[in-house]
Amino acid sequence: MTGLEYVLSEVMEPHLFVMRKQKRTNSEKSDALLAYYILDGSIYQAPLLGSVFASRIVKLQSLLFFFFFGNSAVRFYSSLTDNDGNVIYC
Repeated sequence: MTGLEYVLSEVMEPHLFVMRKQKRTNSEKSDALLAYYILDGSIYQAPLLGSVFASRIVKLQSLLFFFFFGNSAVRFYSSLTDNDGNVIYC
């Protein structure tokens, strides 16, 4: 038996079902192609793992950029006064 098949992989009745679309090459081997979840009667396609990782890496990259290079754009000056009342910038 070869071809495409849909398999119900996880069942959490009555609200959540997880379904996999897979390509069967022979009776023992199948490759998962997509995953779908059915939540309260609505079917949603689950995101691909590669796209989730790519999104997280882009967010992490921008956060690291801010910590390493963004702090050089901010300057903090505290003001002090000497005994004569003149402001001293540090």
